Amino acid sequence: MSWLAFNMNAKKRIRILFFLGLFGYILAFFSNPLFFLLFFFVSSALIFMAVLYIFLLIVKRSKQLKLLAAAAFCAIILYGAGELVFPYLFKKINPSGRNAAHQSLALEQLKSLPYVSWSKNEANARVRGVTIYDLKKAFPGYNLYTDKSRNAYLMDMAGNIVYRWQFPRSIQGRWDYAELLDDGSIVALCVYKCVAKIDRHSNIIWVNNISAHHDVTLLPDGGYLIPVAEPEVGYRSHLVKFDSVVRFSGDGEILGKWSTRDELPALKKLHDPLPLDFRVYRLSTALRGFYLFIKKNYALTNAFRRKVIARFGSPHPRNNDAAIMKEPVFSERMATKMRENVEKILGLNVTYDYYHLNTIEVLPKTALGMRDARFQQGNLLICLRNANLILILNKDTKKVVWHWGPRMLDWPHMPTLLENGNILVYDNGAHRSYSRIVELNPMSESIEWEYRARPPEIFYSQIMGSNQRLPNGNTLICESLNGRAFEVTRDKEIVWEFYNPEIKKGKRRRIYTMMRITDQNKLRSLLL
Repeated sequence: MSWLAFNMNAKKRIRILFFLGLFGYILAFFSNPLFFLLFFFVSSALIFMAVLYIFLLIVKRSKQLKLLAAAAFCAIILYGAGELVFPYLFKKINPSGRNAAHQSLALEQLKSLPYVSWSKNEANARVRGVTIYDLKKAFPGYNLYTDKSRNAYLMDMAGNIVYRWQFPRSIQGRWDYAELLDDGSIVALCVYKCVAKIDRHSNIIWVNNISAHHDVTLLPDGGYLIPVAEPEVGYRSHLVKFDSVVRFSGDGEILGKWSTRDELPALKKLHDPLPLDFRVYRLSTALRGFYLFIKKNYALTNAFRRKVIARFGSPHPRNNDAAIMKEPVFSERMATKMRENVEKILGLNVTYDYYHLNTIEVLPKTALGMRDARFQQGNLLICLRNANLILILNKDTKKVVWHWGPRMLDWPHMPTLLENGNILVYDNGAHRSYSRIVELNPMSESIEWEYRARPPEIFYSQIMGSNQRLPNGNTLICESLNGRAFEVTRDKEIVWEFYNPEIKKGKRRRIYTMMRITDQNKLRSLLL
């Protein structure tokens, strides 16, 4: 063991580095968020330097070890360069495809990005409002949609606005979805901000500040089911958002939830692995995981720290619990800025959607549901876009009793169980560049009817969209990204068509969903 017999100066340096590192960890434990990060990283660097110093002292005593260390150093440099360059070599091959050449590129598709309100393509200013209307073949009714801004509209078949709700200006954000109730009020979502009930005169009845999005489903007892984004968590060294189905009372109180995060092991068995399931071994992966570990455990450390000080602290005001928790304003700003910069460097300034739950439907009473308990009245039909998966949950156990979609659908929306027992679903085709509407027989899992345009590319909404089977067998379709809605017959003839007339700087305002209101009870309170 003579190779460990370092001289006294070397031992002192090593001891000093270890002592400073440990002392830094203690200071971090009792510091505010800004200095917690600073002391933690500096202390880790000192410990690393001490270990590296020991390694160099050992290497100096042998030529073979010197050569081995040099080779290891070169390998690390080459590995780092390769990991930084490799993903970008394949961008031109398949930058947006489902089977991207490198998983870090496929992750781009799962970024949690806001839906913008205006079309991407240049709008034809001469095409506005209702452009096709076949009185004999189109099903009569009124059309409900939002402008993704400040209003919800009820429009007649000729394109005239017959009623309008204004969303509260006190809540700034993107209002995407509105569900009409029998008394003329609506339940609307300000995306990732709140869900609110608004009366027919645009007054707020109640509001719940929760991260709601995409859909509102009415329950027989007057309550609602709404998709809600859970707080971000660290998953495989990324910030990832999971969704829950949250049950609300008629007064907007939360009664319970079903979480995709809690059900993840069971759900992952139903679909192919997603890009977030693959660990990309890059140099930043370990740093991301380390940082997320610190971020996750800081709150626990802080709570434990307060308990320690409360137990052994002095009567000095600096040591009381309130003073510890209260940070100076400039320190909060510096801590926030530092955290943002660290997350940007590590690539953690982006949140990913694991499933992107976009639809909840309570199954109605059908002949199929009376024969097969999987499709019984009250079960829940939901859509997990990023997994290309639609599934049915048992109303009591909340366990999956039926599923379909992987390798058949491409970022679907709005599955709906029809009276004939089939399921209508909007198949966006995000990776094939055209959309279609599919009517699926869930027993045989065969497609019994399909709508796609001729050529297919002229009907395409990469994201968003809705479909509704009307009482006469026609289908109302919303091509969200182009601000267009249209009605087709069973023979795929377009008998009604509407383009959002709002155009700004050459861009047409998008329509998130459009639904044909045919229930006279709902219409009577608004139109009389």
